Amino acid sequence: MVNESRLYFDIVHIIETLRPGDYHTGRRLFEELEPITITAMPQVTARFSPIQSRAEFLELLQSIAEDARLHSHLPILHIEAHGSSAGIQVSSGECLTWTEFKAELTAINEISKLNLLVILAACDGANLLHIIQPVDRAPVRALIGPSRIVSAGEIERASLAFYRTLFDAGEVRAAWRAMNDVVAPAQLTFAAFTAEYVFHAVMYRYFVTQCSEDVLAERENKTAARLEQDGMSGEDLEHGRQLFRRYVRDHRRHFEQLKKHFFFCDLYPENTARFGVTLEDCMRDPSET
Repeated sequence: MVNESRLYFDIVHIIETLRPGDYHTGRRLFEELEPITITAMPQVTARFSPIQSRAEFLELLQSIAEDARLHSHLPILHIEAHGSSAGIQVSSGECLTWTEFKAELTAINEISKLNLLVILAACDGANLLHIIQPVDRAPVRALIGPSRIVSAGEIERASLAFYRTLFDAGEVRAAWRAMNDVVAPAQLTFAAFTAEYVFHAVMYRYFVTQCSEDVLAERENKTAARLEQDGMSGEDLEHGRQLFRRYVRDHRRHFEQLKKHFFFCDLYPENTARFGVTLEDCMRDPSET
């Protein structure tokens, strides 16, 4: 699942924002998890937050980021909610859009030095990944969520299996396998998306859609037309065109700049060694690797 099998964390935030009448999977998980965290060595804190409105959700995520900054916490976010193509549906019926959610997660992930694990027990959670752009920071270290519609019972069994294995074995990959095995062995009921996979997918999409010869030629012509409007002509105009032509085709340079930004290597140089995604990797379809 991830290159680093061990996950370093000291607090698990369980956020529940379900519909009236729903089974309280978040509260049940907290009741089961709290005794485990108390006896863990080193001790881990479990917190339960029932959320009603979009404003409450945003305020909570911002307070988690501030708490992590002030106390150097490394949190796990476990979110029990319903999802849609637009975002997370909260208890009030409002929607926290995927764009808003991404921004708040990125803030927490930055403070956590790119160590944030998010368990999103909501349908359509993969839509969060679809809105990530090459110029973005990584919003998570890893995101785990259902790949199909799941029942409250399946969520409950899978979540307990995940955390029990995580605390026993200390490995994310083992915990992820356990949550899948307890629901349907040999099936990936719960998919996992790492920061490496997300960057690979985003960059591959960028190269396919924005770096074809037709697209690059169109950008070159628009740039030349703009230079001409600014009064450039003759050899100077041709020189400007050639410079831009080389610039937009320097894929390795752009890749390295985007990679450094995405994985916070500019803020945390040690991340350079943690994430080994290459340009050659990103030129290949991630679904085929």
